[in-house]
Amino acid sequence: RRRKKKKQNLQSKGDDEGEEGEGSSLWRPVSHVVEYGVVLDCNGNVVDEVLAVPMLAPRSYTREDVIELQCHGNEVCLRRVLRACLDAGARLAEPGEFTLRAFLNGRLDLSEAENVGKLITANSAGAADAALAGIQGGFSSLVKSFRKQCMELLTEIEARLDFEDEMPPLDLTSIANKINAMVEAVQKALETADYDRLLQSGLQVAIVGRPNVGKSSLLNAWSKVLLWIRSHRWCPRHGP
Repeated sequence: RRRKKKKQNLQSKGDDEGEEGEGSSLWRPVSHVVEYGVVLDCNGNVVDEVLAVPMLAPRSYTREDVIELQCHGNEVCLRRVLRACLDAGARLAEPGEFTLRAFLNGRLDLSEAENVGKLITANSAGAADAALAGIQGGFSSLVKSFRKQCMELLTEIEARLDFEDEMPPLDLTSIANKINAMVEAVQKALETADYDRLLQSGLQVAIVGRPNVGKSSLLNAWSKVLLWIRSHRWCPRHGP
């Protein structure tokens, strides 16, 4: 990546390409090259200094032209930059719109798109890791592997039926072994579905016991955080 030292005014697509205002220059982005510039409001006032990261199609999350603006980490600056973009003709994205575009453009399949949502709502490191594996094609690769094996078996069986006199007899034992192996693999994959749901929703556990027997100590030991204050004094109202 390189960074241009010269300031550039980030203009909207609606600007006249044949005209350049005073103190401004026509911006011709280069994909995946970070550039420094300023954002102007509708009155031409500078609202923030930003880094612009163009990601031109198809080298983007949606396989469409995308420009990411990195502003100062202040809510006022962010709101002013957002308002300038909206005034220039942009609109707010709908929830999940970028992932929908990625799916429609073939960047993600349905399973990978679903795992994007799981990653966003993950409540634990395990859930996040499982979602990332899904985004990277873990489950999709498994399904494609099953489909390929089924197609190979189907092709072999059809070929033996169509050219029975020209090919050796069909090895039924080998075919049965391949089918049984696929069935076992599918069953193992289905078993992971319950584990995936558990990672996403979590597990509710109740620690039940008599007073002062170590419930709080056990909870603190499991969580490795002092979640509950322990007391070594016996509380008479709880009984012996």
